[in-house]
Amino acid sequence: MTDPASSALRVLVAGGGVAALEAVLLDHSGGILLLVDASSLAICEVSKPTLERLGYRREELLGKNDYDFFPKEQAEFFATKDREVLGSGDLLDISEEPVHTKQRGNRLLHTKKIPLLDQSGRPQYLLGISEDVTEQRQAQEALKVSEQRLQLALDAAQLGIWELDLVNDKAYRTRR
Repeated sequence: MTDPASSALRVLVAGGGVAALEAVLLDHSGGILLLVDASSLAICEVSKPTLERLGYRREELLGKNDYDFFPKEQAEFFATKDREVLGSGDLLDISEEPVHTKQRGNRLLHTKKIPLLDQSGRPQYLLGISEDVTEQRQAQEALKVSEQRLQLALDAAQLGIWELDLVNDKAYRTRR
């Protein structure tokens, strides 16, 4: 049985709807999408959400590379990773990547870098897909601190907590 999304994609491509598909992906993806030229590492295309999240206009990004936006050391890190992906032909998944944005300050991005090959199998573009995970990481850290404080309070009061999970028929308890 064929996957419905794959079928829809084949119909779009077969019908010459690639430009429409690009427009949908770039403008309605919800994530940060950057298309970078493989030889120059210059930005070729960006999604609307990218512009909103990074705080730039399209013309401020197109034709530029990491060295135009980031300190030299950070730009070199990004360029090195890009070249590694283009050289290996493999997807790179970076779970946390610190980035300074124009309007929102320092953010943490979960980034995937994917080489896009031409018909000969040579890298033509690099697709960067990022998700801002700053708030998620902050919430995780706040939860961790809250759990530590609760444990300190329980220890100081010489109390414990137990929970009975009736759905899964399991019991949990703290150290006391």
